Amino acid sequence: MALPARAEIVIIGGGAVGASTAYHLTRLGCRGVLLLEREALAAGSTGRSAGGIRAQFSTEANVAIMHYSIPVFEHFEELFGVDISFHQDGYLFLLNTPELVETFHRNALMQRRYGFDVEELTPEEARDRFLPQLNIEGLVGATWCGREGYADPTSATHGFANRAREQGATIRVGVEVTGIEVRGERIEAVQTTEGTVATHVVICCAGAWSGQIARMVGRELPVYGWRQQAFFTGPFDLLPERFPLTIDFAAGQYLRREGRGLVLGMTDENEPPGFSTHYDESWLEQLIPAAIHRFPVLEHATIAGGWAGLYDRSPDENAVIGEMDSPSRFLYATGFSGHGFMQSPAVGLSMAELALYGKTTLDLSEFSVERFRSGRLIREAIVI
Repeated sequence: MALPARAEIVIIGGGAVGASTAYHLTRLGCRGVLLLEREALAAGSTGRSAGGIRAQFSTEANVAIMHYSIPVFEHFEELFGVDISFHQDGYLFLLNTPELVETFHRNALMQRRYGFDVEELTPEEARDRFLPQLNIEGLVGATWCGREGYADPTSATHGFANRAREQGATIRVGVEVTGIEVRGERIEAVQTTEGTVATHVVICCAGAWSGQIARMVGRELPVYGWRQQAFFTGPFDLLPERFPLTIDFAAGQYLRREGRGLVLGMTDENEPPGFSTHYDESWLEQLIPAAIHRFPVLEHATIAGGWAGLYDRSPDENAVIGEMDSPSRFLYATGFSGHGFMQSPAVGLSMAELALYGKTTLDLSEFSVERFRSGRLIREAIVI
C-alpha cells in the first residue's frame, strides 16, 4: 500500500514509545498521523526488553512518569482489549551496603508521595516472604513495591498501535526513513524507501538509532546503542511459581519467571557502544557464578537459550525528551536507557501534547537535550 502524500505528523519508530505517541495523538483528535517503522512493530529494543514495569526510581521526574504509566498497564486490557500478561508481583531490590539502604530509604519517601507503597525490608524478611532459596549473605536490606512487575512489551505495543489505527492513524512497517527535507528553519518532508511524505512535524522515537535521524536535520542527539543480554532456562520448579522480579542491585543482576522457566540477565559495564544484537554465550561465564551465588538452587537449572537487545543509552541514563529549537517542529523521545517500555504511556501522552499544544501536562523539561549542552545532567541512579 502506498504511503500517503502528506501527513500532519510523522512518527519515526514503531516501538512502545512511538506506538503510544500515535495512540495519544489520535485520542486527542489528530487524524493526520503517520507512523513509520523499518522492520516490524516492537522489533527493536521494545520486543527484546525484559518487560519490567517499576516506580522505584531515584529521580522524581521518573516517578511522576510512572505515576501515570502504571495505572495504564494495570487497566490495559480494559482500555485496549489486549491482555499484556502483567505479572504484578513487584520488584524486589536486594541491597548490600548501609549507604544503599539509606539511598533507597530516601527514594522510598519520595515514591510514597506519589502513592507507591514501597516497603523497606530486612534481608531475612525478603527471604522469608518471597524467596526461601535466597542466599542473603552480604545483604543488609531490601525494598519491594507490589504495584510493580513485568508484562509483554510486544502485546502492549500492538495494543497502542491497533487503537491508533482505529482512531485514524496510518501505520506502515517495512519502511525506512532515508532523509528529512528542511528548507530554512522548517521541515518540509520525510524521505523513505517507499517515497516522500510531505510534513512539517517529525517525532523521533527511533531508540538507539535516534542520533542518525537527528543528523538528518543537522542536529545531534547524544544517544547510542548498548547491548544487553538475557538468558532463559528450561522448566524450573525449585523456585516459587510466582515471585517478584528480583534485582541484586550491586551485581547489576536480575531474575524473574518466564512461564515455567526463568529469565536472568546481568549488566556488562565493559560492553562497548554499538548496534550488535548478537547473542553471546560467553557472557554466561560471568553471569552464572553471580546468579548461583545469590540463588544456589540455580546450579540445577539449564540454559535453554537467550537473546540480545539494545538500550538506547544517554550520558546520564535518563530519557531525552523535547523539541529542538531548530529546525522547527522536530521532536524527540529517546535515550531511555532501558526504561522506554515502562515509561511509554506517559511519554506518548507528553509527546502528543507537545506536538499539538506546545506544552505538556507532566513537566518533562529537565529531559531536554539542552541539559547536555549546559552540563545540568540528571543522573538516574537506579539503572539495571
